Order: sequence, then structure tokens, then C-alpha cells
Amino acid sequence: MRTIAFALLLSVWTISSLGQTTSTQPPADLDSWVSRAMEEFHTPGVGLAIVKDGRVVLANGYGVRKLGHPEKVDENHHVRHRLEH
Repeated sequence: MRTIAFALLLSVWTISSLGQTTSTQPPADLDSWVSRAMEEFHTPGVGLAIVKDGRVVLANGYGVRKLGHPEKVDENHHVRHRLEH
């Protein structure tokens, strides 16, 4: 559930941030914002893509794929969600 909430929060923030500007550059504080959000939601890794006008403005990975393992998330990593009841 935290993963879904984190993704939703990040999506809303990204859409609202990019909607306020005509720049194709991501916000300068994006990396620090993602780091803070990862800490808040206890998320070891995030894959992020920002698309504007049908073009990828940013594709980046943050953190690691699995807690306790060294493999980092990158822009090519496909995140698999597993919801536990």
C-alpha cells in the first residue's frame, strides 16, 4: 500500500510541478525531493519517468532494487508490485 501511495503522491507532484512551467527540464530539487519521499515511505528504490508532450524529459532510478542488496534501480528497471493482504 505504501508503494501505491508513494507512486500516486509522486505522480501528482510531478504533474502539478511540470504544469506550472513551459520548461522541458525537471525541477532542480527533484533528486532531493525523491530522496525525502523514499525515506518518508520507507521505500528502498524508485524508478521515475517524466513525460511531457509525449517525450521523455527524465528517466532515472533511485536507491536499490531490494533492501540489503547492492543492485541499484536504474531507468531500465521494471518494478514489480506485490500486494499482500
